Amino acid sequence: MIGTLEIAPGLESGRITVPVCPDGTFEANETFRVRLSGEVNVAFGDALANGAILNDDPPDVSIAGRLFTEGDPPSPGSQFSGGVIPPEFLDNSSPKKRSFALRLSGPTTEQVTVTWETRSKGATGGPVCRQDNRTPLGTQLPTSRGVTLNDFITATGRSAVFAPGMTSATITIETCRDFEAERAETFRIVLTGATNANITDGTATCTLTDDD
Repeated sequence: MIGTLEIAPGLESGRITVPVCPDGTFEANETFRVRLSGEVNVAFGDALANGAILNDDPPDVSIAGRLFTEGDPPSPGSQFSGGVIPPEFLDNSSPKKRSFALRLSGPTTEQVTVTWETRSKGATGGPVCRQDNRTPLGTQLPTSRGVTLNDFITATGRSAVFAPGMTSATITIETCRDFEAERAETFRIVLTGATNANITDGTATCTLTDDD
């Protein structure tokens, strides 16, 4: 833009107003310059000034819950015809990958990083699906003591990244399969922090429904 500033006789200062256009896009801080020229009855000392437009529009990030069926692990065979399968013979060591969508409320010119973790809420989490701390006794079959069949793999300190311009990202968690008849179980995915975004809906509930 081009304008004219007049300073009345006896005054030592004047003000220039530069309109700034608002927008809803999260972006880096921006700068512009004001240059003085065409002076009359005055000599310029510093004819160039820098202006800064500070961003105030961080996008919101959110995650939604999902419902899954547990699924069955590989069959242990027909040796347990009575239908009661001891935990030591349940091979649920192969988890299933489950995806959750993260959403930004709008695009941004900056990279957005979101940290997340899982938290138990009825379902049992662990480092692996099948935790086996048993000690075989001689030639006997090991007992089920010390065997823990977890429902999901715990995750801490994980992160998801939105590239500039992207409004969706996917995170993956792992759930465990079993043959046990049980009620539905839940755990949560919690967004613990965000860079260049605000967390609005930061908790998703994952419900594992029984299919046995």
